[in-house]
Amino acid sequence: MIKQSGHRCSGYAAVWIGALAMLLACAARAEVRINEILANPPGANDFGREYIEYLSDTPNESMNGLRLIIVEGDTHEDDVPIPPARIRTGRIEQVINYDGLTTGANRLLLHRDTTAVLQPPPHPDTRVLVRPFVNYTDPPNPPDNTIENNAQTYFLVRMKPGQEFDLGEDLDLNDDGVIETGPGSIWATKVQQVVDAFGIFSEQGDAVTGRVYARQFGGVQMGNDVFTPDLCIRLPNRKWIAMDVFGSGNGPYPFDPNEIMDEVIVNGMNRFCVFDGQASPGNHNEFPRVRVSGTVALEQCSPNVPLVFELRPDDGLPTITRTVTPTASGAWSLTDVPIQHFTLWVKGPKWLANAVPLDAAAGDVTGVRVGTLLGGDANNDNFVDVLDLSALIESFDTSSGDPGWNNGVADFNCDGAVDVLDLDLLIRNFDLSGAP
Repeated sequence: MIKQSGHRCSGYAAVWIGALAMLLACAARAEVRINEILANPPGANDFGREYIEYLSDTPNESMNGLRLIIVEGDTHEDDVPIPPARIRTGRIEQVINYDGLTTGANRLLLHRDTTAVLQPPPHPDTRVLVRPFVNYTDPPNPPDNTIENNAQTYFLVRMKPGQEFDLGEDLDLNDDGVIETGPGSIWATKVQQVVDAFGIFSEQGDAVTGRVYARQFGGVQMGNDVFTPDLCIRLPNRKWIAMDVFGSGNGPYPFDPNEIMDEVIVNGMNRFCVFDGQASPGNHNEFPRVRVSGTVALEQCSPNVPLVFELRPDDGLPTITRTVTPTASGAWSLTDVPIQHFTLWVKGPKWLANAVPLDAAAGDVTGVRVGTLLGGDANNDNFVDVLDLSALIESFDTSSGDPGWNNGVADFNCDGAVDVLDLDLLIRNFDLSGAP
């Protein structure tokens, strides 16, 4: 018999306990993410009107150990390529230390550069930090107190114990658009975790320019050849939108309806989208709402009956359920729909469900064709089977108002009677199921 050493087992146990403790500590750490950035408020002077907003998963979440680093990405200036000797891509322009701070009771932290209150004012439960943004410039020029407006990457990182970034450190030593992360690199030495990453390209001379590093770390990068965004907002589904804004003074700053883009890439650039809104410093961002319309048909029946419409977001957010009665021609519409990518699922009380993709991320949608819902589902379980046949047998040879009519659940052709025509329809659809 082989006997294991008790000492050795206790050593393994210690290793496993230590590993488990580390995993539990990571799991218990709530997420904080960048939620809104206004880098270029309307008007000539940005100072005093810029902000960065953060959102946490839980109220009053600690920001200890977190740093925001803003990394230079410009390759062009005034529509002209910057000479190679002057390119500073990958250089750290700002380092912001959030030790000792928490998000507010509403899970928001608003970092402002002055005490001036922007409109609309922040929610009373928002934690507001007033601290200048110190932007690195090459010596002997003094730092300026604004967020640069062009190509930038915003990293929210958790630092290794005892480590800090310095203004001007170069993370992309060979200017190839990739941050060095190998052993001995600045990044590997100092960064424990990338909590969030977001980057914006610059529009220069009707072209998308700059080096942006967010995607390297699983983040989002946005840009097109028409405009460089003033404002970037993360929606409740955690998708980014970016836009130019109007307004003056301390706001409000409404969106420019002609210059808004979302995360969807078309021909290598972020596509334009349409919706209404404004900057919301220190307030929760809400989905813009749109209208969706289309048609649906019911097999051998008028579609003028209540149908269940489910809007199922592609990103796993809760399903939105509506009950809608289409017109006799099958026309239907849904209002107050969040801008989002969905699967639209439609079910009638004795018809099998259909499901179609629905892209409502770019504004109002018309002409959505749900198709024809097949009949025969007497018990409304989305299957046509022996249970439905049993319901038909129980109601067979009855008309509306007769005993055993059972609200017409087996009147599949909607002619006011349960007869061989309904049996024929059930047989044709037997053993079918609707869209899950």
